[in-house]
Amino acid sequence: MTHKVTCCYDKTRCYHFDTILQYPDSDIATAGRECIDGSSLVLLATGWLGCLNVGELNLLSTGQDGVDAVHRDGTTPDDTYSKQDVGEQTDTDSKRDVGGHADTDSTRDVGEQADTDSTRDVGEQADTDDLPGDTASAPDVIADISDGDVEPEPPRCGDSTIDPNETCDPPGSCPTSCNDGNSCTVDTLVGSAQDCTAACSNAPITQCSNNDGCCPTGCSPAQDSDCAYDCRNLATWPAGWQSFEAQVVPLFNERRAQGATCGTVNYPAVGPLQVQTLVYQSARCHSLDQANHGVMSHAGSDGSSLGQRLTREGYNWSTAGENVARGQTSAAGVVTSWMNSPGHCSIIMSSNFVHVGIGYVKLDSGSHHWTAVFAKPR
Repeated sequence: MTHKVTCCYDKTRCYHFDTILQYPDSDIATAGRECIDGSSLVLLATGWLGCLNVGELNLLSTGQDGVDAVHRDGTTPDDTYSKQDVGEQTDTDSKRDVGGHADTDSTRDVGEQADTDSTRDVGEQADTDDLPGDTASAPDVIADISDGDVEPEPPRCGDSTIDPNETCDPPGSCPTSCNDGNSCTVDTLVGSAQDCTAACSNAPITQCSNNDGCCPTGCSPAQDSDCAYDCRNLATWPAGWQSFEAQVVPLFNERRAQGATCGTVNYPAVGPLQVQTLVYQSARCHSLDQANHGVMSHAGSDGSSLGQRLTREGYNWSTAGENVARGQTSAAGVVTSWMNSPGHCSIIMSSNFVHVGIGYVKLDSGSHHWTAVFAKPR
């Protein structure tokens, strides 16, 4: 008969894992003869003897039982000692011992397949801790499903879930064109629909550039052919044009203060004219309209009259007058031309008007166009 371990208790009873032998009291020599396979009689503790192969001594010495009357064997279901005994399959201590298959401690021991701690132990494939380099998409190096920690799946394009690093999913929802209909943006498709990273970049155009369909903020028609002069927006109105316009009003008021003869009619001195924004817009818009069409007229290219243009600008007028001119290259030159014309002179000298606006436009390929609008509100 072959026995892995034989232990004796109180010198009278020897227990094998599969056989129990009894010996007379004090007959230790007889017990020694029962040590088989070359094993030796060994004193384990007070009242304890055991037969043990030398090669198994280290196993037996780590599993001695200090509470039960016998070792745990096939006939005794368990013990209450806090160490796992030789051949024992389970225990209740806080350490996983040699041969034990599971424990309840928070440390994963050598050979243990699962634990409940938050630290990734040797050989364990996943955890719930937050170690350096440990992220949601890249846990620790190895994984252990039995630990309860589940390694997150990498992003999968086509699962109808927009995972981290994806911009669209499924691929059919990804953009294929980035034209936003705005001529002032550079529209670029980045990424790929195949890996669900396609996205649009719509960067604003900030540089003044001709013939790209865009007039960026701050660009004037002189800097960018795509820009249009806006008679209602001084930011687009060239400074040189504004300077000519500003020179006309003082010349008007100087003549009004002196009085004048217009043809055969004498006009006494009258008060100065005041600049009015809406009246100015009416004058500028009419000069720009004339310059764009290369004409000089009191009628707009849309057939509008002076009164209609003032009303369009929001000026509530009761009396209005208008002078136009083309070709004069200076403010003094145009004022002189108007004062030498009886009809134009009488408008400048009329006491019926209190507000004035001047519009000057000179396009690159055109002539100098001037408009002066006089008005009195209701």
